[in-house]
Amino acid sequence: MDGSVTVTETIGNEQKPYLVLNGGSGNKKARKKKAQARKPPGEKVLIESHWEELPDLIIERIFSYLSIRDRYHASIVCRRWNDAFYLPYVWSNFVMNDMTLVRRKFNYYMGWQHVLDHMRTQNCLATIGRCIKTLVFEPMFSFHNLYEFMVMLCYYAERNKQEKAGKVIYHKGNIVPVLVEVRGGGQGIGSRISTLRFTFPCNMAATAREEDEYVFGTGGKLLESFKRLMGGLGATLKHLQLEDLLLERYEALTLLDEVCFSGCEKLRTLTLINVTKIPCQMLHAGVFVNLRVLTLSPQSLGVDLLVLLGDCPHLHHLHVVQNRYTPDNLSTLPWKAWRACRWDNPALNVHLQLENVRSGEVVWQIGAPVRSILYKSSHLKVNSSSILTAIDQYRADLQVYGHVGLPRFHRTKSYSERADPLLLHLCRQCPNLHTLVSIFKYFKFNVKHFNIKVLGEGED
Repeated sequence: MDGSVTVTETIGNEQKPYLVLNGGSGNKKARKKKAQARKPPGEKVLIESHWEELPDLIIERIFSYLSIRDRYHASIVCRRWNDAFYLPYVWSNFVMNDMTLVRRKFNYYMGWQHVLDHMRTQNCLATIGRCIKTLVFEPMFSFHNLYEFMVMLCYYAERNKQEKAGKVIYHKGNIVPVLVEVRGGGQGIGSRISTLRFTFPCNMAATAREEDEYVFGTGGKLLESFKRLMGGLGATLKHLQLEDLLLERYEALTLLDEVCFSGCEKLRTLTLINVTKIPCQMLHAGVFVNLRVLTLSPQSLGVDLLVLLGDCPHLHHLHVVQNRYTPDNLSTLPWKAWRACRWDNPALNVHLQLENVRSGEVVWQIGAPVRSILYKSSHLKVNSSSILTAIDQYRADLQVYGHVGLPRFHRTKSYSERADPLLLHLCRQCPNLHTLVSIFKYFKFNVKHFNIKVLGEGED
């Protein structure tokens, strides 16, 4: 046989020949069997899994981190996990996106599309609708699916109100029939939703490049259905978050009318980021008497709103947030308005935040009780202008200053021309400063004698 070689191997005291073919490649299976035969016999170690013995509290917490598809795949593993699939905490957080509860449908002009499956959605809401506590709308590009889902949820929310009040709707002397009767009925669906988060995909560009941005706001039937949904859930809402709606002025003035009517005493936290394209006061924010935390964009602030916020006894934190969709060249409020607000509400803390921008500066609120200034962008450097302005305006109030996500820039080796002296000067001039966030880890040694907590890269 061509290329075959006979090799002898010593096993114990005997020499046994075996044949190697094709220049030494050999028979792999034969060599593997011989190698296993030379191993001393040992006991087999059995690895047993005890996943089915985990308590319900741990299993439902694990399931809550999975998507709907992954939860279904995990539920078919065993009977124990199938029972965990229906635990209440698993469905306390419901996320709606473009691929939630959809089916494929062929469109003659646009090909295959994912459309909302109404029967599947109704069955899902009838099964787990009572368990939902947090409803999140991620940026969805399929507006039709978003509209249909909100209309369906509005129907259940309004039906819960009618049944709770004990009212029956009559039309021409007859009781209005139930539109669709599904398994489990409509009682209790959406009745425990306390957190509602809605983010509109205002940037419709096909690429992530800044020069290709195509930004527009919501409105029309989609906005009307969402206002109807907020009104239906207003009696139980405690946390409301709206981002990047970019509405016109006349639309923003009536955005929260239903929420104010149904739950002006329930709401605890309110987030309104870029609700409008142009400066427009959101006076609704000052109506919620039990509001604890308020997050606004600078174009939503105004003198009249500050007067209302001064009369909110439970409001302790006001976050002024700017991002890439916030209008430029916004003017600051008069310092007299902030002084009056501080006098009426001495427990108010203002936090300035700038995130996801390539250039720019925070809108300085002169006279405001600013406790923290944060830059969350990978394109902004530590500059002398922002630090000196912060010292000049908020010397006695500032407690936190930092850059989150700041990359490493090339700077001169001269110590006097770097950011180190500026930050040290900030620590000296602000006596109440207790946290300095920066990626420069060597700051830990420079400001140790100031009793300042400095967060390095990768720390929280």
